[in-house]
Amino acid sequence: MEETGNLARLNRWWVNERGAPDVLVYQEELVQRIRHDLEQHAELVESQLEINDPEKRFFATIQQAELERARYILRSYLRARLSKLEKYPLYYLENADILSSLPPHEKTYVKGYWKIKSKFFNDTVCSVVPTTMTSLTENTLGRDMRAQPNDMTAIFARVIKTVGSFQLSSGENVTVHKGNQFLLRWKDAKPLLEEGCIELI
Repeated sequence: MEETGNLARLNRWWVNERGAPDVLVYQEELVQRIRHDLEQHAELVESQLEINDPEKRFFATIQQAELERARYILRSYLRARLSKLEKYPLYYLENADILSSLPPHEKTYVKGYWKIKSKFFNDTVCSVVPTTMTSLTENTLGRDMRAQPNDMTAIFARVIKTVGSFQLSSGENVTVHKGNQFLLRWKDAKPLLEEGCIELI
């Protein structure tokens, strides 16, 4: 698998996903291409390993290690997304725009996860405390207890496309040129990332 192709793009989205406090747009086509490439290369490597030629077997072993690296990146990308769904299940379930953007398997996962988690809380905690304290979304003072991604989280970003003047949420204007590196709040970085102007580092 070539580092300059699908794997390099997946590696970039893996870094972005790990650095962002919120779930990013799912790279479905890229993931499907990577899976297809992995299947094809795995078959080729297996056939090369069966050949009784030390040189070909040696190169096949190197290719096998590269396949394992690609599988690791793919699994880590998917795990990074699932960890956010587990951390903020109600936030994603109650946000129609975000929920509709999730792929079917992630929608099913977060719904099932919250169903199990809420049942556990109801069976073990809520059943033995006063009814005024049984809400999983509000405390006794009426404050929202639903965890959600912190849009004030600081992230490091590298500019990959010149934007020019950009206004931060604080009202300050910054000049954004290709090659610049910034420490930004997530609420400021998110639109730039979605437009393909920056990458997280």
